[in-house]
Amino acid sequence: MLLKFEASSELRLVDPSVSLTVLRKIRLSHLPDMTMTSESSGKKCGEGDGKVAGKSQRKVGLVYDETMCKHDTPNGKVDVECPDRIRVIWEKLQLAGVTQRCVVLGGSKAEDKHLKLVHTKKHVNLVKSISTKKKDSRRNKIASQLDSIYLNGGSSEAAYLAAGSVVKVAEKVAEGELDCGFAIVRPPGHHAESDEAMGFCLFNNVAVAASFLLNERPDLDVKKILIVDWDIHHGNGTQKMFWKDSRVLIFSVHRHDHGSFYPFGDDGDFNMVGEGPGEGFNINVPWEQGGCGDADYLAVWNHILIPVTKEFKPDIILLSAGFDAAIGDPLGGCCVTPYGYSVMLKKLMEFAHGKIVLALEGGYNLESLGKSSLACVQVLLEDKQIHGSSETYPLESTRRVIQAVRERLCTYWPSLDASMASNENLKNPSAERNSADALLREVEELKSLMAARDGELEARRKELKAKNKELEANEKELEAGLMLIRAREDVICGLHAKIESLQQERDEAVAKAERIDKELQEDRARSQEFKEDTEFCLSTLRREKELAIMAKNKDLEAKEKELEARLMLVHAREDKIHAKIERLQQERDEAVAKAERIDKELQEDRSRSRVGNGSFAFSQEFYEDMDLDELEPLSPEFNEDMDSEELEPFQVIKKNMERSHKKFIKDMECIKFIAIMAMAGESSGKKIGDCDGKVAGNRQRKVGLIYDETMCKHDTPDGEDHPECPDRIRVIWEKLQLAGVSQRCVVLGSSKAEDKHLQLVHTKDHVNLVKSISTKQKDYRRNRIASQLNSIYLNGGSSEAAYLAAGSVVKLAEKVAEGELDCGFAIVRPPGHHAEADEAMGFCLFNNVAVAASFLLNERPDLGVKKILIVDWDVHHGNGTQKMFWKDPRVLFFSVHRHEYGGFYPAGDDGDYNMVGEGPGEGFNINVPWDQGRCGDADYLAAWDHILIPVAREFNPDVIFLSAGFDAAINDPLGGCCVTPYGYSVMLKKLMEFAQGKIVLALEGGYNLDSIAKSSLACVQVLLEDKQIQGPPEAYPFESTWRAIQAVRKRLCTYWPSLADELSWKLINQKTPTPIILISSSDSETEDDAQGLLDQMSKLSIENPQGTLLENHQVEPASTSWRADLAKVDVWYASFGSNMWKPRFLCYIQGGQVDGLKKVCVGSMDKSPPKETVWETFPHRLFFGRESSVGWGVGGVAFTNPLANLIDQTHMCLYRITLEQFNDVLSQENGLNVDSDSPVFDLAALQLVDNKGSILEAPLNSWYGNVVCLGKERDIPILTMTCTLSAVEKFKSGEIPIRPPAKAYANTLIRGLVEGGRLSKEEAEAYIDKAVSKPL
Repeated sequence: MLLKFEASSELRLVDPSVSLTVLRKIRLSHLPDMTMTSESSGKKCGEGDGKVAGKSQRKVGLVYDETMCKHDTPNGKVDVECPDRIRVIWEKLQLAGVTQRCVVLGGSKAEDKHLKLVHTKKHVNLVKSISTKKKDSRRNKIASQLDSIYLNGGSSEAAYLAAGSVVKVAEKVAEGELDCGFAIVRPPGHHAESDEAMGFCLFNNVAVAASFLLNERPDLDVKKILIVDWDIHHGNGTQKMFWKDSRVLIFSVHRHDHGSFYPFGDDGDFNMVGEGPGEGFNINVPWEQGGCGDADYLAVWNHILIPVTKEFKPDIILLSAGFDAAIGDPLGGCCVTPYGYSVMLKKLMEFAHGKIVLALEGGYNLESLGKSSLACVQVLLEDKQIHGSSETYPLESTRRVIQAVRERLCTYWPSLDASMASNENLKNPSAERNSADALLREVEELKSLMAARDGELEARRKELKAKNKELEANEKELEAGLMLIRAREDVICGLHAKIESLQQERDEAVAKAERIDKELQEDRARSQEFKEDTEFCLSTLRREKELAIMAKNKDLEAKEKELEARLMLVHAREDKIHAKIERLQQERDEAVAKAERIDKELQEDRSRSRVGNGSFAFSQEFYEDMDLDELEPLSPEFNEDMDSEELEPFQVIKKNMERSHKKFIKDMECIKFIAIMAMAGESSGKKIGDCDGKVAGNRQRKVGLIYDETMCKHDTPDGEDHPECPDRIRVIWEKLQLAGVSQRCVVLGSSKAEDKHLQLVHTKDHVNLVKSISTKQKDYRRNRIASQLNSIYLNGGSSEAAYLAAGSVVKLAEKVAEGELDCGFAIVRPPGHHAEADEAMGFCLFNNVAVAASFLLNERPDLGVKKILIVDWDVHHGNGTQKMFWKDPRVLFFSVHRHEYGGFYPAGDDGDYNMVGEGPGEGFNINVPWDQGRCGDADYLAAWDHILIPVAREFNPDVIFLSAGFDAAINDPLGGCCVTPYGYSVMLKKLMEFAQGKIVLALEGGYNLDSIAKSSLACVQVLLEDKQIQGPPEAYPFESTWRAIQAVRKRLCTYWPSLADELSWKLINQKTPTPIILISSSDSETEDDAQGLLDQMSKLSIENPQGTLLENHQVEPASTSWRADLAKVDVWYASFGSNMWKPRFLCYIQGGQVDGLKKVCVGSMDKSPPKETVWETFPHRLFFGRESSVGWGVGGVAFTNPLANLIDQTHMCLYRITLEQFNDVLSQENGLNVDSDSPVFDLAALQLVDNKGSILEAPLNSWYGNVVCLGKERDIPILTMTCTLSAVEKFKSGEIPIRPPAKAYANTLIRGLVEGGRLSKEEAEAYIDKAVSKPL
C-alpha cells in the first residue's frame, strides 16, 4: 500500500511494503496543528499564554508593510515567492491575538550608504532603477540576465523596504528599546551577493543590518554578531560578505546534496570555513539528502551550534528565518514542524540576553509558513511551550555530517571535540529502528491514526450528503422561478427592440432625404468647377512628368559623355606610360651593356698601363673617344690600388658615370610615381603629373599606416545600426588607397597589446574582463556585461579588436620614437580616450593612446622620451586620458571639446577649464571647453594660436600623440560642430613644428563616413608634406570661443608664462556676428507678429563669403530687382507638416484653399509649379505642439528638433522651387505681403546658412525662428524651417504645451505621405501617433 499525503492532510495506507524512512517522514509530516491559535487552544483572541500578570512582558517588535506585496511577477503568473507569503503570516498572527501583544513598527526604506556597506554602487543603482523602467519588457530583459529573479514596477520599493525594515528592528533591539523582533519582509535576501541579485533576493537584508550595527553604530557596542541561517537553501550571499570578518560568526544548516541542490556548487560544503581573520568563523552543516526533520536539526543544535555559541558569546543574534525546510514545502523536501522551529529558537534565546532579530527568508507552503512563524513569535513572547512529536532519531547521514563538521572545526572551537563516542544521544539504534518490531509499531500507530480520521470523514460525508439533498431541492425551485422570469423578460426586450428599430428607421429616412436633397444642390454647383480643376491638374501632371523625363535624359547623356571622355583619357595615359616604360627599359639595357664594355676596356687598359715605376698617361684621343656621361662609378677596390696622380683621369670618368647612374634611378622613380598616380586618377580627379608631394630630389617623409580588417569584427551583437560601426575605418582606408597616398606610406601589420603594457594604465580586473568577452559563449552574457556599462556594446570579436587597437598604437609609437618612422596614423577601433583605469565607457574598451604613452615613458626609457604632449581634438572630452596622467608632469594633456557647462557627453565637471591636474601634474592638464555647438575652423585655430602653440613651445615635447577624433567635423551626427578637412590639416601642420615632427595619430571618434574619410586623407597628406589643401573663406570665432580662451589663459598663466599677456581688444572683437533671423515653417505664425518680424529683419547684419559685414540686409524699399536675381537660384524646400500634401503646398504657389484650412492663400508672384518633387528621410525628431494656430484652429502643429540625432527619422517632401518662390512662401506663412520691396531670405543669407552648415537662430519671439540647412541634393541646398532650440527646451519643460494635431490637420499629413507613395495609410497613421505619444 502507498502512503499518500495530500493537501487536505488525509493519510491513506495503500501499500504495506514501505521503508522505515518513508514511514518516519510521513509520521512527522502528519503532526497535528500544534500552534497556539484560538482554534486549537480554546482561548479567546488575545488571551495568550504569556507571562503571568505582574511579571515583565518581553517587548517584541514586529514589522509588516503591505507595500512589499507590490513586488510580483510582471505578467501576474503565480510564483512560489508570492505576496501571499507575508499576508498569511500577518493574518495568522492577528487571528492568534499575538500582534496586539507586540510593538508593531512601520516599514522603513534603506539608505543607499547603508546598502553600499555590503553591495557595490552599480548593484544598488541597478535595483533603484528598476521602477524607473517604463515598460515591463525592459525589466524582463534585466531579469532574464539574472538567476531566478522576476521584476515589476514595485520591486525597487519592496527591496528598499525589506532591507531598511531589518535594519530598523536590529537597531532598536541593539539600543534596548526592544528585546527582540521579527521582520516579516520580502523579497528575501540571503542569496543576494555584493554585485548580483539571485534566488528571489535583491538586497541581502540580514547582511546589511549586521554591517550597519558593526560599522555605522559603534556607540551601541555591538562587537560580535551571530548569524544563524536555517533556510533550506545555503545563504551563499551572506557567507561571501563576511568571509574574512572575525566579528561575524555565520552558521548555516541547509540541504546540499553534494553540491546539486540550489544554489549549487561547493560554497555550502563543510570545508568552507572562512579565510584570513575570518577563518573558522563560517560553519556549514550540509544535508546529504532530503527528509530531515526535527530530530536532525536539534541534533545539529545540541552538538555544534550551542557549544560554539557558548564560546563565541555574541552581543546580538540575527536569524535568517526561512521556513522552506517545513512540512509540505514544494521546494525544500524536509519535515521540520512548527514545534521543531520553536525549540531551535528557544535554545538560541539563552544567548545575547535574548537579543534576537528574525528576518523572513524562504518558505513556500503557506500553511506551514503561517504556523511556523506563529510558533516562533510565541517563543519570543515566552508563551508556554507547544507540544512536540514523539521521540525520533536523526538519520544516519545526519550523524555522518555532524561528525565531519566537528572534526573540521575542532581546531577553531575546542568545545567541538572530534570524538563523538560519548554522545549517546547521537548514537543511532539502527538495530531497533530497522527491526520488524519497530516497523510494526510504526505501522500500527499509523493505522490507528487513519482509523480515527476515517471515522471523522465518514460522519462528515453523511452530514454533507444530507445538506446536498436539501440544497438540490431548493435549487430546483429557484430554477423554475428563474425560467418564468426570463421568459417574461425576453418578451419585454423584444417589444423594446422593435420600438427602437422603428424609431431609428424613421429618423434615418428623414435624414437621408434631407442629405440627398442638399447633396444634389451642391453637386450641381460644383460639377463644372470640378471638371475644370481635373483638366488643369491632369495637364499639370503631364507637363511635370515630361519635364522630369527630359531633365533625367539630359543628365544621363551628359554623364555618359563625361565617362566616355574620362575612359579615353585613361587609355591614352596608359599607352603613354607603357611606351615610356619600354623606352626607359631599353635605354637602361643599352646603358648597362655600354657600361660593361667600358669597364672591360678599363680593366684591360689598367693591366697594360703598369710599366716601370707604374706611371702612365692617357692620350687625348682616349678622352675624345670616351662618352663620359654614360660611365658608371668605379669600384672602391679600384681606387685603393691607384695613386692619387694615377687616379686623376679616372676621377673624371667616375663622376660622369655617377651622374648618369643617378639620372637613371631618378627616371625610374618618376615612372613608378606616374603609374601610381594614374591608377588613382579617376578617384582623385587629378591629371597625371599633378603631384602634391615634395619636388623630386627632396627626402620623402617616412609615414607609417596601420589598418587591419580584423578590427571590423567588433560590431553590435544583433546587427543593429550604430554610429561606432566597422565602416568607419573601412572608408578611411579606401579613401587613402583611391587617393594614392597609402602606396607612398609604410604600411605596417597590426599587433596585439600585451597584458603587462595594458596594466600600466588599466587595472588587472579590467584587462581580464575585456579579455574574457570573447570567451562568453552566448550574446546574452556579453549583453549583461554591456548593460552595466555606459554606452558600450559587445560581441564575439570585441576582445580581439580592443587588443589590436591598443597594440597597434603602441607599435606605431615605438617605431616613431626609435626613428624608424617620422610619424604615423593608426586607423584603429574601438576608440579609447573615454576608457578609464577600471571601466569601459563611451564606445571605448582600452585607452589606446594612454597605453602607448605610458609604454614609451616606463617600458622604453632607452629611447630618451621624457616629455609627451597628448592633443585630443575629439568633440567629446577625453576623461579617461585625463585621469590616467592627472598627477604626471611628464605628460601634458590638451583637450578641446564641446562641454556646454557639463551637459555634453561624458557630462560632469571633468572637462572644465579649472581641471588643471594635481600634485606634480598641476598645470599639465589643459581643457578648452566650448559652451555650444557649431564651432568651426576659426574657433579651433584660435585655441591653437592662443593656447596650445605657446604652451607647446614652453613644454618642448619629445613625441606628440594626437587623439584624432573627427566628430567635430561638418555634418557629424553626434558632434554638432563645423570643422572642415582644411581645418584639421592646418591644426596638424602647426603641430608638425614640434618634437621634430614625431607625431602619432590614433583614430578616436567621427561618425559621418564622408567627413571622417576626407579629414583623415587631409591629415595624412600633411604628414607626407603634400601641398596644402584649399580652405573655406576666412571666418571669425564665436564670442563664446573668445570667452573660453580668455578663461583658460587666465587660469593657466601661473603655470605657463607665455599665457600671461592679455589678448588685444581688436583681436577678440573679430567674432562671428549674431546669426540672422530666418522665419519659416510648414504651418506658421499668426498675423499679429508680422510687422514685428519686418522690423527685426531691417536691423540685421550678416556676413558675406569674404568675411566682411553686409549692413542693412534688406534692399532699399524702392528696389524690386531682387526677384529677378532670386528667380535664377533653385533651392529644395523640405516640408514635414501639411505641405507634404502637394495640393496644400500649391496653395502657397498658385493661391487657393484646401479642406480644413481656415484661410485663403494668395499664392506666389511666380505661379510655376515645383520643378521636381522627391522624398527623403532626415535624422530629426518630429513632434506636435501649441494650443492652436490661425491656419488650422485648435490643435498642435508640426515641429522638428533643429539638432540631428541617430534615433529619430522624419519623412520630408522636397519641392524644387526658386529662391523667389521660397521668399513668397515664407511671407504667406507669416502673414506678410508677397509684394514686399525686399526679400525675407536673400542670396547672402543662403550663402551664410550653407557655410555654417546648419542652423541660423536669432533672439526673436517667434514660433518658427530657425532656418535649418539639411544638406544638399545634387548641389542644391535643402532648407526647412522649425522652432528655436530655446523653444524646444520650453516644449520639454511643459512651459509650451505639447498637443496632438487636429483631425483636419493630421489628414493632410496622412494624404501627403500616402499620395506621395511614402507610406500606406495605416503606416502613416502609426507614424503620426508615434510622434504624438513619444516623449520629447
